[in-house]
Amino acid sequence: MTDKPTPQDKKLEESERSATPAVPKVNQILQELEVISLHKGSGGNIDLSEFDKNQKDKLLDLIAKNEDNTSKFHSEQTNAFKEIELARIAEAGVNNKTLRYILVASIFLVVALTVLILLFKENYFIP
Repeated sequence: MTDKPTPQDKKLEESERSATPAVPKVNQILQELEVISLHKGSGGNIDLSEFDKNQKDKLLDLIAKNEDNTSKFHSEQTNAFKEIELARIAEAGVNNKTLRYILVASIFLVVALTVLILLFKENYFIP
């Protein structure tokens, strides 16, 4: 057998593509399976041609489940990052409030001390 695709193979591939335009996800999964089988090479020798239809269906289901789990994981991870950032923002708000209270209290204290010094100036500053 040669590695070059024959015209009949090309026609078969084109007919398969045109027959299933509504399932791009399945085609993507099949392409991933082919890539995985090529990468396994000598170590795992996954040959999809030896699988029967039931085994291929199970394999496709496993890959689809893996994709779903991956998307769920990333959405949960994004939610966790969002919650952490919201907590940091809320904590910064508390720090800003505390700083504001300290500034207002210090201004009030300075004004109060100034008024007290002006009222009792004779007692503290004897010429």
